[in-house]
Amino acid sequence: MKVLFWLEKHRLNKRGEAALKLRITRHSQRINIATGISLLDIYLLTVLEL
Repeated sequence: MKVLFWLEKHRLNKRGEAALKLRITRHSQRINIATGISLLDIYLLTVLEL
């Protein structure tokens, strides 16, 4: 079983935050879950300032 968290950077909310997503893979079957948590991506903020 694999567990993966990632920020969905291409879809920001009104505050410029990215949604934290969860993917669980077991026996080649995947399930994606929205955690309900949104975070600011520091890397995106740095790039936007350039």
